[in-house]
Amino acid sequence: MFRFRIYTMWFTKLFSRNQAFPPETTVKPYMSKSFPIPDKVIYVCTGSKCKKKGGKELGKFFREMIKEAGLKGQVEVVKTDCTDRCDFAPVVCMQPDNAWMPQMNEAKALEAFQEHILRASPDHR
Repeated sequence: MFRFRIYTMWFTKLFSRNQAFPPETTVKPYMSKSFPIPDKVIYVCTGSKCKKKGGKELGKFFREMIKEAGLKGQVEVVKTDCTDRCDFAPVVCMQPDNAWMPQMNEAKALEAFQEHILRASPDHR
């Protein structure tokens, strides 16, 4: 019970501190080095079913589009483990729009990239 209280207090302090940070381009909460924070993130499921249906290739495709658009550092692709949406594989989520896209392929990926990344970026309007 005592250990649980210590962890609870630690998590409470951790999350209350994170909310106090101003939105900046870099974060330095508990580390000696800071790192850049992207404006947008594309999460690509690479769980077993999504991977079989092209999830891994979609991640590479999004990285190529980011590089071609000159948005490296502003947009990041993150491969995730299973998102538990296997019936809709492969699944992609784009943040900060919270746009979840099922049964993604390269044509849909290009359209989604243009809608959620390029049209929303001030550099490409």
